[in-house]
Amino acid sequence: MPNFTTFLDVNTHYFPVKAALIFPARGEHYTYRDLLDRVNRLGNGLKRLGVRKGDRVCIYLPSCPETLISYFAIWRMGGVCVPANIVLKKDEITHIIRNSEAGTVITNEAGYRDVILQLKSEMSALRNIIIVGDKDLGEGTVSWRSLLESSPELRAENCGFDDLCQLQYTAGTTGLPKGAMLTHGNWMAAVEAEGWVLGLNESDVYLGFYPMAHVGVSWGISTLKAGGTFIIMERFDLEKYLKQAAQYRATVLSSMPPVLHTLVNSPPGVEDYLKTVKVVVCGGGPLPQKVWEDFE
Repeated sequence: MPNFTTFLDVNTHYFPVKAALIFPARGEHYTYRDLLDRVNRLGNGLKRLGVRKGDRVCIYLPSCPETLISYFAIWRMGGVCVPANIVLKKDEITHIIRNSEAGTVITNEAGYRDVILQLKSEMSALRNIIIVGDKDLGEGTVSWRSLLESSPELRAENCGFDDLCQLQYTAGTTGLPKGAMLTHGNWMAAVEAEGWVLGLNESDVYLGFYPMAHVGVSWGISTLKAGGTFIIMERFDLEKYLKQAAQYRATVLSSMPPVLHTLVNSPPGVEDYLKTVKVVVCGGGPLPQKVWEDFE
């Protein structure tokens, strides 16, 4: 039966030492072999904590490699991801954790001290709090590093196309956020469609700044599915965006209408940073036709 993460096994076989993830903010590079190793270790670590197939795990992290590793590890062991944007506050996170029935949260020190620490006494169902980072925050938490000491061997859980793998919470513009249900089949169809639309292959490099708690992370995952490289920006910064596009020879860029508007109105020479780009993904709002035409 299918499990969405099995493409990692295939790519690790064919491209073991090829760069899968690059995180310039910390100078980190992960090959496909590195990525699968960490995914398997975290998946086994979650199992050690008692997380089982169908259990919900909330990811409350900024955009970073650990966020993507968490997605893959949860899916691989048959769990259900519940991504939560780091801009959300205590009441919103409380609703998401309670409504999703998440028993485990993966966060960092800031997320723990600012939000999770305040709500954990109110939620008896919250069994595991996993902390990404160098500090040991003591009783009631589990360090990310300790989970990565688990076995690097983990066979992907048998899952059906219709098996739930993610609850993606809406913005809640008409009330409380609602969890949209995504399955392994949904993700397989999404990355196949995106790969086909963009013409992705193993030579592609995607520079992405969309929040990884948002479904926009799919463009980076689609690039990985094709055997390419995903450059993760923690947040958008125009100077870093241009420099990284040139440095890593990006072929696919994430963008938003204000970003394209800024590029169009920048001094001559900006295009020199984008010589390798073949396609731009634009989201987050309507794109005026004139801006797109001027950009092209």
